[in-house]
Amino acid sequence: MKHRFDERLNELCLSKGQNTQILTKPQYLELIEKVKTSKSKVVNKKPEDYQRLRRFDVMTIGEKEKLIVPVEEGKEQIRFYVHREEIFQLLHDAHISIGHGGRNRMEK
Repeated sequence: MKHRFDERLNELCLSKGQNTQILTKPQYLELIEKVKTSKSKVVNKKPEDYQRLRRFDVMTIGEKEKLIVPVEEGKEQIRFYVHREEIFQLLHDAHISIGHGGRNRMEK
């Protein structure tokens, strides 16, 4: 099942444009480092630093650093970015945890 999922995901990635949000693990880790570098700059921030910080933040959970959507004041929900290699397992775990629910239950 994972093999079929990976094949289909590869097909989708090839059909997507340059601005796709599907990151490989090395791209994901590189983006975490770029966000941390942008956050650590006090002066001489470039426009791409500001753009990156509007879009991403880094959160440490245990010993792992995760890329997240910046949390707005008054909101408690944290939304995580994941890399390609994590997508199948997260979807599979969610599917199992909701009792093998269908598309509508998975989307919720």
